[in-house]
Amino acid sequence: MEQESGEITLLLHAISNGDQIAFTQLWEIAYRELKRIASNSLKKQLPANTLSTTDLVHEVFLKLMNANDKNWRNRQHFYRVAAHAMRQVLVDLARKQKTQKRGNGAIRIQLNGEIAIDRHNLDRILAINDALEKLTQLNTRQGKVVELRFFAGLSLEETAKNLEVSLATIKRDWNLAKAWLTRELGENEHA
Repeated sequence: MEQESGEITLLLHAISNGDQIAFTQLWEIAYRELKRIASNSLKKQLPANTLSTTDLVHEVFLKLMNANDKNWRNRQHFYRVAAHAMRQVLVDLARKQKTQKRGNGAIRIQLNGEIAIDRHNLDRILAINDALEKLTQLNTRQGKVVELRFFAGLSLEETAKNLEVSLATIKRDWNLAKAWLTRELGENEHA
């Protein structure tokens, strides 16, 4: 794992210097981890979802490949950017489904069972995205914690390592962020 981490960091530096071959090599190394992250993210949805794990990873790959800023500092930074790209893909899918007004089947997304969304209420997915953007403006790290936990499916320990802070800090941030999002989303429903 440590050798892979070092290899990824070297490839990321090569990519930031414009080496397109390094991007292909990075993809070959990171693909399995991105599939695990995508699988964790999609587990929060019922089988009616139209996006497979492979599709999600490929969409993320396209987003990353076409990104203007490819100055990823290290493995953790790269996976944070990938988690954000997954969030964007899932939110874009929700927006597309909402505009198509598809009501058949259901998508279910949960923050540890506390916030649930189904396709009959795609506004809720978008509300979570908007609330997460507000939270990130108020507290960047809490926003990143939610994004890594919810959209990338990382454990508390993996999130702590990725953000390079203690596990206790991540637990506190996660609990505060969940409470804030629950309150924010609840207020938006009554507005």
